[in-house]
Amino acid sequence: MKLIFNLRLVCLDKEALTSEARKLMHSKKMTHLPIVNEYNEIISILSQHDLLNSDCYQDFPADYFASRPVHYLSLQSTLSDIAMKMLEEKISSVVLSDQFGYAVGLMTRDDLLYQLAEVARNHEHNILAGTNEFMQKLSNIGI
Repeated sequence: MKLIFNLRLVCLDKEALTSEARKLMHSKKMTHLPIVNEYNEIISILSQHDLLNSDCYQDFPADYFASRPVHYLSLQSTLSDIAMKMLEEKISSVVLSDQFGYAVGLMTRDDLLYQLAEVARNHEHNILAGTNEFMQKLSNIGI
């Protein structure tokens, strides 16, 4: 299965404040936000989770709370590749890059859950008896 997601990558400047990041994430309904330096290179990823402890730090740069290092995978990666990377690294997002190494997208845990829901919807005629059978069926279709 190949990826389905929006290739528009919304980013935040490293000097932006947590209050700006919170507003942008809310308005765009984002759970993760790449932060870029002056060369438009992604230097960190800010998540909603990262912002949980930033309420009293609205005037601090959002980059202060963001996660590092940034993890990259190819746009051609499979969902299972991405899921395994997230599980192994204990991260909630990966940046996807094109054949030239440019960041073109962000795959988050929510995106993977959405894809899982689509797989379940498309295969709901196969009634699953329990979690064990469900996991086996996912494995059989390559996820």
